[in-house]
Amino acid sequence: TVGRSTSRIVGMVDQLLSQWDRNSIIEMFDVTRTILRDVFMSFEKPDRLINADMQAEVVKLRGSFERQNKVEQIYQTMEKIRIDCQVRNANLKLALLDVCFRIKRMTGGGGDRAG
Repeated sequence: TVGRSTSRIVGMVDQLLSQWDRNSIIEMFDVTRTILRDVFMSFEKPDRLINADMQAEVVKLRGSFERQNKVEQIYQTMEKIRIDCQVRNANLKLALLDVCFRIKRMTGGGGDRAG
């Protein structure tokens, strides 16, 4: 049904917010950014990964992206949202929902389809 994936994303964000504090979530953005940087690099130089021990997972994750510039767009989005949360004290729930829906859209999740 339409909206099922939206409900699932909202539920995951609510669960994350109930289990992690603000600083931990901001730290999660930093870790996610290093992984995205590795995904970006894996398109050109897979031997230059920060998380070399995760090379298989990084290559698998790379398959979720049509082009390298999609990874860069998500990386930039994560950085903007991290700054909003850390410096501007943005609403964490809205920031997390924003990044989740942007990633979904950029990785071919499209609009709000079933699934």
